Amino acid sequence: MIDDLSVSVAGTRLAVRRTMVNPDVDAPWLVFLHEGLGSIDQWRDFPLKAATATGLNALSYDRQGHGRSDGFTEPRPIDYHAREAALLAELLIALGVTHAIPFGHSDGGTIALLFAAREPKTTAALVIEAAHVGVEEAAQRGIVAARAQFDAGPLREGLHAYHGDKVDAMFAAWADTWLSPAFAEWSITEEIRDVTCPTLIIQGAKDHYATPGHVEVIAAGVGGPAETWLIPGVGHSPHREAEADVLERVARFVADVVASP
Repeated sequence: MIDDLSVSVAGTRLAVRRTMVNPDVDAPWLVFLHEGLGSIDQWRDFPLKAATATGLNALSYDRQGHGRSDGFTEPRPIDYHAREAALLAELLIALGVTHAIPFGHSDGGTIALLFAAREPKTTAALVIEAAHVGVEEAAQRGIVAARAQFDAGPLREGLHAYHGDKVDAMFAAWADTWLSPAFAEWSITEEIRDVTCPTLIIQGAKDHYATPGHVEVIAAGVGGPAETWLIPGVGHSPHREAEADVLERVARFVADVVASP
């Protein structure tokens, strides 16, 4: 069963989608956090396939400023990842989710790392895909290229289908923040030491927003057991570019976590 709902958290209305495949609502939930230009609908049917593969219920939502959620009411702060991790904690409380396995893509992976660091009792495990814990030149170059595509028109038109009239503010909040001089020294390498749950770290070897070395930085930085998977020939979105392989690897990882005492 799939149901869409609207949940108000800290004065912000968030669009939420629940995918129910397990009657045991106390079992861990997969929680999908989309990338910097993403939304619920841009996950397509991947949450459903992941829920089916793992036997766990899945939750996805439009982050503020994205999709059908409320737009931004103020400029995005430099520490927006941390603020969104706190908002996620409140959202899970509102939905009665007590155990989660966040699956975060790109910006969503960064938020998932901070959530796991701050909410160890709630986080059963963590899957991050193309996440960032600091600013690399590769990320900045990728964002500059994305901005050129957005300004040229086709990227904006494609994103408008998902974000509507929020598309310009959404893109600016992402690109302007990451390219601002104030963001150049941003890093969460200290914070992720508090991530103690099992973590699966996925990245495409041809990711144009990050170097392969970023995977090892994250693996060495977290405080719990970490598995790394650098996928040859794959870019920034492994769950789309290598869907079957990602589903199989995530299902094995989750099964081991759920089976552990």
